[in-house]
Amino acid sequence: MNEAMNYTKLSNGISWVLHPFLLPVYLMAVLLTMTTFSHYPPNVKFYLLWVVALYAIIIPLLTLGVLRSLGRISDYRIDDRKERFLPLLVGAVCYVLCAITIAKIPSAIFLRKFMIAAACCEVLCLVVSFYWKISLHLTGMGAAVALLVVMNVVGVGNMLVPLMVAILCAGALASARLYLGCHNGRQVLAGFCGGFAVTGAEFDGLIRGHNVDGGVVGHGKSACRDRLGNAGREKGLTQTGRAEQQQIGGILAEFCGISLAFAQIIFHIFARRNTAAAIRAGGVKAHVELGKVLVGNRQH
Repeated sequence: MNEAMNYTKLSNGISWVLHPFLLPVYLMAVLLTMTTFSHYPPNVKFYLLWVVALYAIIIPLLTLGVLRSLGRISDYRIDDRKERFLPLLVGAVCYVLCAITIAKIPSAIFLRKFMIAAACCEVLCLVVSFYWKISLHLTGMGAAVALLVVMNVVGVGNMLVPLMVAILCAGALASARLYLGCHNGRQVLAGFCGGFAVTGAEFDGLIRGHNVDGGVVGHGKSACRDRLGNAGREKGLTQTGRAEQQQIGGILAEFCGISLAFAQIIFHIFARRNTAAAIRAGGVKAHVELGKVLVGNRQH
C-alpha cells in the first residue's frame, strides 16, 4: 500500500515538474546558455525569459484560474478532453503573441520559430481533442525532443547531453502518465509523435538552409549553422543588437504594464465572484434564521 502511494506521488511529481507550461522555460534556458544564443547580453536574455514565462506560464495559469472559478473546467488538470478547448485556444494565442513579441529582436529567428512550433502543437491537440483524448504532456515532450534534435543537426551547440536527458525524461513522463491512469499507450504515443512531427516540420526549412521568407541562404547544415551563429555572436549583435537593446527597456515596461492590467482583471473577477458567493451565503443564513424565528413563534 505504502509502495503504491510512493509510486503515485513520484508519478504526480514527474507530471508537475515536466508540465507543458514549464517546458518552454526549460528549453529557453538551455538555448540561452548552451548555444550561440548565449552571446546575447544579459538584459536581452532576461527579456526573452520574461516573455516566455509570461506567455507560457503566467497568462495560461491565470486563465485556468478564471475558467475554474467560472465553472468552465472541473479540474486544473483538465483531464476531460471536452473541457480542453478554451485552455488550448488560449495557449495557442499566447504562443503566437510570444512569437510576435520575440520577432522584435530580428536575430532571434530560431526562437521565434520555436514559439510558432509550440502554437502549432497547441492547435494539433485542440483539433484532436474534439474527437479523441491525446496526451498534452507527451506532446510537449515530443516537441522538446524534436527541438534538441534540430539543434544537434544544425550544429550550433553541443545538445547531445540535453537530448539524452530529454529522451529519458520523456520515458519517465510516459510511464508516469500511464501509471496514473490518465492515458493509455496509444494516447501517449500519439502525443509524443504529434509534437515531434509538428516541431520537425516547422524547422524543416531552417534545416535545409532556408530563411523565414523562403529564400535560400545556403545548402545543408553548414549554411544553417552559419546563419544561426552569426545571429548569436557578439560581433553580429553590434550591428543590430544596439538598437534591439534600446528597445528592451521600453518593451519590458510595456509587458509589465500588460501583466499588471491582466492581474487586476483577474483580481476583480475573483473579488466579484467571492462577493456574490458571500451575498448568497448571507441570504441563505438569513432565511435559516428567519425560519427558526417563525418555528419558535409557532411553538409559543
